[in-house]
Amino acid sequence: MMTYLKNTGRFTHAQLKHRDFEEIQGLYNKEKELVDTFVPIGSEEDERRIKDLNTKAEEESSNKDVDSTNKRKKRIRMKRSSKKQKTDADLKEEEQLKTFLSIVPNEEEAIDYEVLDKRYQIVDWKSEFYHNDRYGEPHDYYRVFRADGSSRYIKTFTEMVSRFDRMDFLELHSLVMQRFETTTPEGIDLILWGDLKTMFEANAVDELWKNQEDWILKSWNLYENCGVHILMLEDGTEFHMLAERKYPLTKETLEKMLVLRLTAESESEAAFDLLRFIQKQIDEM
Repeated sequence: MMTYLKNTGRFTHAQLKHRDFEEIQGLYNKEKELVDTFVPIGSEEDERRIKDLNTKAEEESSNKDVDSTNKRKKRIRMKRSSKKQKTDADLKEEEQLKTFLSIVPNEEEAIDYEVLDKRYQIVDWKSEFYHNDRYGEPHDYYRVFRADGSSRYIKTFTEMVSRFDRMDFLELHSLVMQRFETTTPEGIDLILWGDLKTMFEANAVDELWKNQEDWILKSWNLYENCGVHILMLEDGTEFHMLAERKYPLTKETLEKMLVLRLTAESESEAAFDLLRFIQKQIDEM
């Protein structure tokens, strides 16, 4: 119908692209009626009708632009107002949340020479036995490939957490789960599969979440670059969790996490949001 209106009705793409189906259909029916009643194209009557339709379309488009501008201004005002209200109303809450926060700036952040201005999708991965001078001896690595043809070696899942963004994990999770739909992972592939499954598909019946009363917590860290927090136990077990998702953690474990305190690089909104989320779960139990 849009093609018909542009070719026969002399409408422009700019006049039509923001309209919904009903509006396009209405204009199409009107234009079709002009043709069906044999109004000669180029005649005075045709020019008048086309002009009227174009004028109406321009007026509606203008009104929509004004409405859009007004809505945008309203959202900005509400956002500013909300920010001011938060500063006034939640100051006491944030002071309380700070008692559960440990700030440790990352002063030795590794330089990532492979980071480009444009983000490239993760398209493949494989495990390799590779010698890297950074670690001094050969190790098993995950080699991650991106759409631009580049690749990098990563030793552990925690290293991925420090370097990846959320989309990287979504893409990697999809690739790994597809590869092992009909086969069983082995070696470090099993570790990667297990960590991703825990992060995205946590299930209360998994043995991983059993006997939480015996857990001895060692550290709890937030990585804002991907929105992941890691809970580490004294025995070396690590739980990689998305900041906005609930996991089969008991009330006692959640309370121990707050006592342990969340390690973050700054008093950021992401850190406060995670602490609020944990506190909310405790209150609901």
